[in-house]
Amino acid sequence: MPVTGVVAFVVGILFGAVGGGGDTAALRDADATIDELTQDVEVLTDDNVGLTEEKAALESAGAELESAVQAAEAEVARLSGELEALAGQAQDLAAREAALAEQRATVEAAAAAVAQRESAVAQAEQGAGARAAVVPPPAGGGSSTAAFENCSAARAAGAAPVRRGEAGYGPHLDRDGDGVGCE
Repeated sequence: MPVTGVVAFVVGILFGAVGGGGDTAALRDADATIDELTQDVEVLTDDNVGLTEEKAALESAGAELESAVQAAEAEVARLSGELEALAGQAQDLAAREAALAEQRATVEAAAAAVAQRESAVAQAEQGAGARAAVVPPPAGGGSSTAAFENCSAARAAGAAPVRRGEAGYGPHLDRDGDGVGCE
């Protein structure tokens, strides 16, 4: 043990200084010095034990911090991956929104064209309805009711399709001869 070696060294020096004689004052001084040195060694030993324990606690705390740093770095890497995925989804969403806007514009243009055509058809039907005249039945038998001049007139009057025996039916409206005109 190092403490014993130090004490033996000091005792050896003191005995050498005394010369091995019987000088009691020198021995007492040597004993007092040995006691002081022994106490100093004990204090230093206690301090060393405390410092060793403190060092171990600091090393343990350092290891915990290193573990926490590694966990934080892993979390940062995970969140970075999620951020990249979200950025990709945002780009995909933006592309889909652009495509949807294009489709919406196409549908609105088509709806406007349909409305324009419907308006033109309605105007044409009104014009045809005003011009449509009811043709008298053919002489020689046929229905006693007057027939529409054409299918446009029947449609304008809201009578299409016209069936044989109904008012406004005429064979000239029934192309396939099945008894239903303006189908």
